[in-house]
Amino acid sequence: MDKDQVSILIVDDDEGNRYTLSRRLRRDGYSNVQLAEDGSSALEMMRSQRFDLVLLDIMMPGMNGYDVLEALRNQPVMQDVPVIVISALTEIDSVARCIELGAEDYLPKPFNPVLLRARVSASLEKHRLRQLQVASFEERVERLMELVVDGILIMDERGIIEVCNAAAAQMFGTDEASILDRHVGEFIMEFEHLKGEEGAFEPLVAASGAGSTQTQECHGQRADARVFPLDVGMRELHDRGRRLFAVSLRDQTARKLAEEQKLRDALYDRLTGLPNRSLMMDRLGHALQRVQRSRDRRFGLLFINIDRFRVVNDSLGHAVGDQILVEIARRLDAALRPGDSLARLGGDEFVALIEDIPDYDAAILCAERLQRTMIEPIHVEDQQIVLTCSMGILLSSGQYERAEEMLQDADVAMLRAKGAGKARFHVFQEGMRSSATRLLHVENNLRRALTDNSDEIVAFYQPVIDLDTGRIAGFEALVRWFDGDGKMMSPGDFIPLAEETGLIVPLGLRVLEQSCLQLKRWSEQSPHELFMSVNVSGRQLDQPSVFDDFRSVVERTGVDPSRLKLEITESVVMDNPDQTEQLLHRLRGLKLNISVDDFGTGYSSLAYLHKFPIDTLKIDRSFISSMQEKQDNKEIVRVILALANSLSLEVVAEGVETQEELRVLRELGCGYAQGYLMARPLPAAEAEALLLSDPRW
Repeated sequence: MDKDQVSILIVDDDEGNRYTLSRRLRRDGYSNVQLAEDGSSALEMMRSQRFDLVLLDIMMPGMNGYDVLEALRNQPVMQDVPVIVISALTEIDSVARCIELGAEDYLPKPFNPVLLRARVSASLEKHRLRQLQVASFEERVERLMELVVDGILIMDERGIIEVCNAAAAQMFGTDEASILDRHVGEFIMEFEHLKGEEGAFEPLVAASGAGSTQTQECHGQRADARVFPLDVGMRELHDRGRRLFAVSLRDQTARKLAEEQKLRDALYDRLTGLPNRSLMMDRLGHALQRVQRSRDRRFGLLFINIDRFRVVNDSLGHAVGDQILVEIARRLDAALRPGDSLARLGGDEFVALIEDIPDYDAAILCAERLQRTMIEPIHVEDQQIVLTCSMGILLSSGQYERAEEMLQDADVAMLRAKGAGKARFHVFQEGMRSSATRLLHVENNLRRALTDNSDEIVAFYQPVIDLDTGRIAGFEALVRWFDGDGKMMSPGDFIPLAEETGLIVPLGLRVLEQSCLQLKRWSEQSPHELFMSVNVSGRQLDQPSVFDDFRSVVERTGVDPSRLKLEITESVVMDNPDQTEQLLHRLRGLKLNISVDDFGTGYSSLAYLHKFPIDTLKIDRSFISSMQEKQDNKEIVRVILALANSLSLEVVAEGVETQEELRVLRELGCGYAQGYLMARPLPAAEAEALLLSDPRW
């Protein structure tokens, strides 16, 4: 057929679609292309002139595409006009309905230009040969099969499969020929249940009305006997008096797996596979209900926190930390009895629910068993990691009605255990909750004081005396906090809390900056060289930014770094010797001095002293205060002084409170001392006045 003689009508309410289609057709050589913006206009145009092909949209206001097809079928004059439906509706219901109403073809939007060219050419050729009016049902079904991505079966009233597309054959793990002429029940397990009351198959009609198909959840069976979830839809077709059914199939395996994964993610920890907080709270709630029904039944709750895990995570990386958490979860879970539950709440926190125990002794035995599982080193990436855990123990009682309350009290007990020195457990007792509430109040106030950059947090300064000259050689900076009412908080009330919450990091930097500014001021006023000792916590040293933070403070304040001493406790030094050694060497590169505080209270320190870039040892006051009563302590001080002398280290004795202690220290050759005998920690103004008076001891 000569393209110049072909007349094509495009029916679409969207002007952009009409323009795009007409432009494409004209590019393909069809010059006589007319446009209609709705179904009514299209029918009027078709009554007045002949068209060889109609490209029809479905969703249009007023008369839609279905109505146009119905009207064409009912008017013999226009029955032979081929119609290609071009629509964004690609569901099997829409496609099947258009085919039943006489559509020659069906193309999805956005259309493929190559496919459009081929379908237009084929439809026009059929029209030219006058074959469209006798086009077989099978031909239209064949097109239907090509248009949908779901599996499609065409069966008769008995359920015998006459047509099968490739998607359906692949779904059942076989080829199309192996499915034909077999009963549909061989592939869809529940298909017999889809028969109506009279024992014959009936279409699945959705509640939205006639013409719409609903789906039924069934199970398909593959050739290898594997069963999989399947959504089945069924629509009635007619072929010259024969009653057939189009069965749509959609494999729901991926959706089911996604739903199962979503459910698992909601209830289980992805890393360890243990129940998460939500599932544990549900189990804990059921345990409470059982106890409330039977007062004779009791259960225990263990709140578990891994000690120093954050240090391992920061130093070795999160990937290694995750491996360690998985191993810890495995060990703890294996140590529980069958029927008990372990959950990971998040981070390094776990909870164990111990069912049916008579008393606290049974819960304590379980806690001891769990702690023993932590003794063996964890081997990861050629390293041996030894970790401990702190636990809070709680036994169910009639006072609890909510799972959240029990978990909170067990957490409070765990924090008490951690505050007592870690690697231990603590049984919850009445009064702890109010103490925890008070600590929370203190934490909030401290956080506010640090955030607001208020003057509540200040440094006090305790003189350090040169025992050769009796003069002030320097000061130790000690943090003090005056709350909103001007009342000074005891350091023992907020320093451990700051350590636990991590607030010690900004707190330590605040004191360091104040102390540097004060040292710079006093160094300009005093004729003697002064040093300033500032305490540094283990939490500060664990920060990846610690080196840059300290360097920034030194540069910002302009202090001479060689007059600054960073005091680190012996236990912190020995906690992770290799990592600490590297960091101390870097800090020493800034010309900062390193002082080891509380020396003599740690373990194996002497073997490591020569490795660390240490300038000063501070003898713990527990040795100083008992030198007179215990000759052994005096000898320990003598040995420390001899060791320091051999390593060219300065020594400061802290906690000196009597003249006799001062006399003995001078006798033993100690270089420096501090304590209440000379002066208590003083506000900056009082310390400055004392310094300028140049006293001698």
